[in-house]
Amino acid sequence: MKTLRALALATLVVFGSAGTSFAQTDSEGHTVTMEVAPINVLAITGNLTLTIDQATPGSDPDPVDGSASYAVTTNEDAKKITAEINANLPANMSLVVDAAAPTGATGSTDVPLTETAADVVTGMSTIAASGLALNYTFSATAAAGKLASTGYTVTYTITN
Repeated sequence: MKTLRALALATLVVFGSAGTSFAQTDSEGHTVTMEVAPINVLAITGNLTLTIDQATPGSDPDPVDGSASYAVTTNEDAKKITAEINANLPANMSLVVDAAAPTGATGSTDVPLTETAADVVTGMSTIAASGLALNYTFSATAAAGKLASTGYTVTYTITN
């Protein structure tokens, strides 16, 4: 019985002292690593149908206008927006765009849309803006003839 008591006492001493050697502190800390990655996003709102269907006698057909809008966010400096169309228009037809610029940037007017990207907004730096106008004008000469309803894709890209 004495051996059993001695063993129980030894067990209490070992486990009791173990608790004190592994005591927790009043506070603890850890590292939180944060990063803001480059953000360059835009969204276009509104599909358009532009139909030339009138002319003044003796003149080329009357051009037609249409509008869409865009929103843009960039957290970088010296960015621009370019625009291009997926296929060139037939001869004697043109589609141009006027892009409103966010505060601090510069928008371009009457930019012809072709398969080659062209600057439509320049000088963007760390901005978030929405409701910016994209105004289109579609024109054709009489020599252009007739064009069946054809969809074209205009692609806008944020770049350096």
